[in-house]
Amino acid sequence: MKTIDMLQTTRRLVVGLSQGLPPEELVRIPTGFNNNVLWHLGHLAVTQQLLCYQMAGVPMVIDDAWVGLFRKGTSPRDWAADASIPDYDEIVAQLHGLATRLREDYDAGLFTGYKPYGTSAGVQLDSIEDAIVFNSFHEGIHVGYLMALRRALSASA
Repeated sequence: MKTIDMLQTTRRLVVGLSQGLPPEELVRIPTGFNNNVLWHLGHLAVTQQLLCYQMAGVPMVIDDAWVGLFRKGTSPRDWAADASIPDYDEIVAQLHGLATRLREDYDAGLFTGYKPYGTSAGVQLDSIEDAIVFNSFHEGIHVGYLMALRRALSASA
């Protein structure tokens, strides 16, 4: 499926936008923003897993704790000081690995029981194909957020 190939390309772009930032910049929330770079990266991994795996009744391949940290509606402002926040390298490895795994699992026909889902963007997902296409749209939105975050971080440096 060509959309999965595009996901792998988008993931390379997302990682490129985050590379070179010092650790303190990965977790800084600039004025006017609700989240940081690290949250956006983790959010992409979690959203893909929820949309593609959970809604199809297929076990997610990420740690369940990630969902509580990165799902829609969460913020790093809510992370407890003692929370085990995945580090940048772990999230980047997951982003690349999850795109490859999605391709393998899709080709293996694992996503046969997709539960219809209406997104907050008003898009109805009725199949794994719908979910994969919508996930690409969602990732594009976060590419824009990451570009804006980079600009805000460099402007305040």
